[in-house]
Amino acid sequence: MYRVGIKSQFTCSHYLVGDFQEESRPHSHVYTVEWSCSSGGLDENGFSVNISLLEATLETILNRVTGKLLNDFPFFQDKQTSVEYFAVFLYDQLVGKLEESGFDFKRVEGSEIRIWESASTSSEMTRKTPCSAKRSTSAIVKLRVTKMKPSRIR
Repeated sequence: MYRVGIKSQFTCSHYLVGDFQEESRPHSHVYTVEWSCSSGGLDENGFSVNISLLEATLETILNRVTGKLLNDFPFFQDKQTSVEYFAVFLYDQLVGKLEESGFDFKRVEGSEIRIWESASTSSEMTRKTPCSAKRSTSAIVKLRVTKMKPSRIR
């Protein structure tokens, strides 16, 4: 099994609907996103997935959200702007953009996106193929939220 991945940082803002103290007011985060795809084999170029294509796709999608308020995107009109739903949103956007480009998902056996909202909090979404933006929100997905406790320095 081969896995390739990319990582990038960006800033955008959001607020949670409900009584979540400071989180209920618009605020921004410097997010780190990690996106990886796995494959059982290599293509004629020796690639499992073309990293340059992943980078260009991620850059396009991040340009759409950087500096924006997540609550303004139609996806979030009936959903909380939690880091979990943000992972689903970015995943759908990334896979949809790849599909638009004619990317062949036949060799891709899985894909994973992890979004770090802070140095200690992240959400991860893992999906088995067939990858399709049209099915990701209704397909069975694995979401994992990580909250790391700060370690003590002695």
